[in-house]
Amino acid sequence: PLADAQVRLGAHRAITAASGRTEVRLAKGRYNLHIWKVGFDAPPTALDLDSDITVRVEADIVPEENADRAWRA
Repeated sequence: PLADAQVRLGAHRAITAASGRTEVRLAKGRYNLHIWKVGFDAPPTALDLDSDITVRVEADIVPEENADRAWRA
């Protein structure tokens, strides 16, 4: 589970709980789901909503850059 991730569906926003879950109520239609958290990468997902759904998103861990790299020659 990925806690405190930002979830965006069009103009709607939410943050995931410790369980990695959140709930967003939307009108029927097409939305692009974006998930963001520092250190993780999840591709945008297109959703066509016409009923209640559950979406599972997998995110890749992105290694931190070496902050000292700029000081080493």
